[in-house]
Amino acid sequence: RSSSDPHVLTHLRSMRDRDAGVLLVCGLAVFLALESGNDYDVKKRWVLELKPTLYKNGRFATDEERLPKPIVDDLDGDGLNEVLVATREPKLKILDPQHPVSGLHGAKNGEMILRMKAETTLLSKGVGNVRSGRQPVAMAVGYLDPATDKHRKKFVVVLTHDWT
Repeated sequence: RSSSDPHVLTHLRSMRDRDAGVLLVCGLAVFLALESGNDYDVKKRWVLELKPTLYKNGRFATDEERLPKPIVDDLDGDGLNEVLVATREPKLKILDPQHPVSGLHGAKNGEMILRMKAETTLLSKGVGNVRSGRQPVAMAVGYLDPATDKHRKKFVVVLTHDWT
């Protein structure tokens, strides 16, 4: 059959109409997905009180005093996220966002303070708690065991200023 055959032309025209219809439906679906009106309202729910007196200028961290960003992850494998925070003391704190405490000092306008699950110091033991070089500069959480192991442990790695 040649392309000038009326049956072939009718078949091609119906394919173009069908393709145009599919494109129209897809375009409409994308439009409706983007115009669904799902607006998100971000409100501060909890606060972590910092001690500005630990900074050189007594108010805020300078570039060399900046700490790693907090990590939100399920550290203990219970299915609930914890917040891992490095502080200027220098310490690591694990905070529980699932059970915040309201009405404590430092909380304003309905904000809540997170309950501390655990904390540890980054200072060397037995060296007289030398602070020099112990400030955390990077932090990560992950596994050392392959994904096939059911009971694998999650590890926290902290890189301090003196690389220890």
